[in-house]
Amino acid sequence: MNSRATSFLQGASVLLAACAAPAPATPSTPASFESVEPWGNVTVTTDPAATPQASFPCPPQPIALPQVALPPGLPRAPAASESTPAPQATSSPTLAEPGLTSTTPPATAARRHGNLLIPATPRARTHPTRGYVPTDTEGTFLASDERVWVGLPVPAYVPAGLEDLELSRLLETPDETLALYRNYYGHGAVPGCATVHRSDNCTYRARLYRKDGTLTSEIDFNGLMHQPEHLRVDHITLADGVLYYPQSCQSYAREAKRRCSDIVALDVKSTPTRVLWRSAFLMSNAEIVRVGEYLVTGYGFTAETDYLHALDARTGKLMARVVLPSAPEELRVNGAVLEVFVYGSDVPVRFAMKGFDEKPTPSKRPAFMRLR
Repeated sequence: MNSRATSFLQGASVLLAACAAPAPATPSTPASFESVEPWGNVTVTTDPAATPQASFPCPPQPIALPQVALPPGLPRAPAASESTPAPQATSSPTLAEPGLTSTTPPATAARRHGNLLIPATPRARTHPTRGYVPTDTEGTFLASDERVWVGLPVPAYVPAGLEDLELSRLLETPDETLALYRNYYGHGAVPGCATVHRSDNCTYRARLYRKDGTLTSEIDFNGLMHQPEHLRVDHITLADGVLYYPQSCQSYAREAKRRCSDIVALDVKSTPTRVLWRSAFLMSNAEIVRVGEYLVTGYGFTAETDYLHALDARTGKLMARVVLPSAPEELRVNGAVLEVFVYGSDVPVRFAMKGFDEKPTPSKRPAFMRLR
């Protein structure tokens, strides 16, 4: 085995060893609560004594050996600052998986940018969609490895990549399409945004299009980050002209000195795009769901207390907080009931949402009530 593969296997063994260690049990009541009121309303203070014991992130997807050469029959696109869009289709799109909808015809031919392949007909997922790092591709997060698109059909006006960035996620509203791009982790002689021994931030950019293909906004997430390491961007939500996303911790919060996983609200209708507010740290490393005048999300990680949060969508102020049995991975809103799928379980934790149909006021807060 050559030295490059040996080096990668040594790094992978460290990762897998860290992930194999069992996480401590989640405490039933967080030490950082000053008070817990009925319905889950709380007053929260930071607990500086909380110190997770592990020191390495678990890989969100299976680790594979580096692939130096492409498989036969998959030509690599020529180097360019941006992939050439393919002609627009005239037929209805084939959906990547049940439940996904798209109102925009996809490109008619397969496209490639870097190590990302976007088939003409999107492939079905072979792995669950829930996970620590959401993505519309399947493959590892190593720069040298192949990735295949399994998300919504990609419209012809959306590039498969931008310079050294690959398309990672695609969101659609009735009027707009949001494309998120990123680069991936290097190792050995393969360049990338970081290595298994470093925690530099990867590069993240987004483009917002009208459904006629007009580019209306381009967002440089790195220019908005408060520090050059320990942060990542992947959970993104677009609602009423505002883009909400957490600057999630790459790994354990203590490695970033607990200065991560704050939510940023961007007004993408303004020129240039402007920040409306930033929340407190450790508010979210999960998806964000808009419910009335509130944002519902959560935060959790191995050896850390896991939470469900409700924030004022206008200000980012924390309005309600309850402890979860494990880290939140998926949120489903069914009327006034919230289902939270947590790590390690296929059975959701269910809550009644009280007061979410009213506007936030200093004297009235929403609340989560656990359902049995």
